[in-house]
Amino acid sequence: MGVLTYLTPQQVLINTPTVLEGTYNPQQIAKVSVAAEDRFPLPVTVNASEGLWRVQLNNGFNQAGIRWFRLKGTNSDGQVVGDRTFHVTVSQKPLIEADDLKLTLKQRTWFKAAPSQSNQLADHQKIRLEAGETLRLRRYTLEGNHLGVELESRRSPVGTFGYLYEPHTRLEVGGLPFYFTEASLPEPPSGTLLLWVTHDTRIKQIPESSTLLSPGQQAELLKGQVFFIRGYACVSGHYRVSLVDDMAIPGFGNSGFLYNLHVRINQDSTWLAFDPNQVVMTILRETHFKKRPADSATLSDSEKVSLPPTRIYGVQRYEWEASYLKLTLTENFPGFGQTGYVSPDFVEFQKSGRPFLIAPTLNYTGPNEVLVKTSTTLTGRLPNPKLHRSERGLSQNLNHPHRTL
Repeated sequence: MGVLTYLTPQQVLINTPTVLEGTYNPQQIAKVSVAAEDRFPLPVTVNASEGLWRVQLNNGFNQAGIRWFRLKGTNSDGQVVGDRTFHVTVSQKPLIEADDLKLTLKQRTWFKAAPSQSNQLADHQKIRLEAGETLRLRRYTLEGNHLGVELESRRSPVGTFGYLYEPHTRLEVGGLPFYFTEASLPEPPSGTLLLWVTHDTRIKQIPESSTLLSPGQQAELLKGQVFFIRGYACVSGHYRVSLVDDMAIPGFGNSGFLYNLHVRINQDSTWLAFDPNQVVMTILRETHFKKRPADSATLSDSEKVSLPPTRIYGVQRYEWEASYLKLTLTENFPGFGQTGYVSPDFVEFQKSGRPFLIAPTLNYTGPNEVLVKTSTTLTGRLPNPKLHRSERGLSQNLNHPHRTL
């Protein structure tokens, strides 16, 4: 035990009861004093038999930020025999916890007691860490351009909680790295888009508030996480996204909804704007997206992909061809692409949250000029032979051989 030390805590929540604790050598120190910012004395109690001192703050701290304290120990003659400073981070939200948190140092750097320039800190407030070193974490937070981290193992003299300059680090959860600046984002693989989580959020099975969903219907995503996606759709203020298979979320899957203000999507180096008026297609019954407008039974496996019921897809372009809809989706199916055919009997379309009818176009192919009081035939073409009765009736009237206008 040192003559005078500070132990814990190194990070606390705002307006939360807090106890500052440390050790002292009662054979050398008769009095321990603590002053916030070296100006505001705090009440200290000591336990001489255990060599412990503590400061009880029933109301905690009422302002977020980095607080520093002067810790002094004097002997029975009033002489200072121990003098040091320590820092406490007061946060507005708890440190973020996650399973399998790991941090790797990209270059030589400092582990510090405060997010300050290392040359402004005393030797006991920092320790050198070498490039390539890996640290296991319990929790972390982002403070400006520094990461505040709680280590699984104490690093003296700083302790278990301290700060690292974020550009010198690579933070990972479950093997997936975090990216906290736009400039550091990776290039997505060909045929995919980049999804960047800009706020702590949740991916959900339906586009509702997470407070209305059970734990099994949602999974937590953290600010800075990046995923590659095959496609997206804009639905009720949310993006419906398809994560690439090797980025599927354990216990959840690779498809879900994300609140649009908590994420950003980049396609071909362009940030996409959320489009509340996007046409979207919902699958009513399991069907196929096909390379050719033909019955699925006549197509090879490479000419079709399965579309699961209730799945929602964004639609870029659409047109009728024979009795099928030819669509270009905002979804890139591996080995297939974005353009194909669906049967209209298995899907429905919406725009701005309302049903959207993609009606076939009636083409007129008859004469543009006729003689007065002369028998005339007006003709047209119906691209979809499965038209509604009213549309067939209109066609028959137009083609009546004895009608005059």
